[in-house]
Amino acid sequence: MTNLGLAALVTGFLLAPHIGSSSVPVTATGGLLWAAAAYGFVYNMWRTFDAADRRRQMNARQPKARHLPTKDAD
Repeated sequence: MTNLGLAALVTGFLLAPHIGSSSVPVTATGGLLWAAAAYGFVYNMWRTFDAADRRRQMNARQPKARHLPTKDAD
């Protein structure tokens, strides 16, 4: 989505000198796509870090596994 938004922004910027204000919708659409992708990235990172913290807290509450004693080789 970011790449599509960037492509639309560049297309709008390149068309502006030739067709004038008719390129504004293309540029605006590209900007909206790019901004939505940036917010989606931030949301995804937030959810990923939050899940890692919850998993760490859950593992800290569980008792540690007990290991059987082993005989060391001399």
